[in-house]
Amino acid sequence: MGDFVKELAFKRKLLPAEEIEKFVNKSVENKLLIQEGDKYKSNFVVTEYTIPLDFTVDLQDLYSDRERDFLDRVLETITSKGKIKAEDALKRAKDLTSYLRYIDFNIAILAVATEEGINVKEYLDEV
Repeated sequence: MGDFVKELAFKRKLLPAEEIEKFVNKSVENKLLIQEGDKYKSNFVVTEYTIPLDFTVDLQDLYSDRERDFLDRVLETITSKGKIKAEDALKRAKDLTSYLRYIDFNIAILAVATEEGINVKEYLDEV
């Protein structure tokens, strides 16, 4: 746990030191981290994500139980890959729906992501 406190609280200044244990426990609970003895490892490919330099954490949102909107989650996935900006993805999805009138916006945004080579299989059951 000491490495998390050092990295997240002091080096990155993302969370107060007293919040790190709760953060790690929630991450394990949500299967983002895997605990192996007294060590933790990520349950995802870390190199697939780009964290902006100005990234901040809002504790109220961090521990919120509300489900995030489908479009917000997909846009986060799209932008985290660094291949396309959210505004560009939204514009392309809107263009798709304007000439392919039988698909909805959620399918269009997934199509844009797929065109960019971004894996969105985790969202397919939701559309």
